[in-house]
Amino acid sequence: MENEAVGTFDVKLAPIGAGDAPIGSMSIDKTFHGDLQGISAGQMLAFRSGVEGSAGYVAMGRVTAVLSR
Repeated sequence: MENEAVGTFDVKLAPIGAGDAPIGSMSIDKTFHGDLQGISAGQMLAFRSGVEGSAGYVAMGRVTAVLSR
């Protein structure tokens, strides 16, 4: 038997702190719609390198939701 939840989510990103440093952080707020109803709050740490098109990030968040499927 295959189980699958279907839905969408909205994301709101906001910078934490200011500046033009190569390492920055952002808050991440998500709202889940569909079979998964809920929210998540998290934070992302991102790095911009000197090479065009090269960057990396790591993010973690806590999800509070109800799965209705």
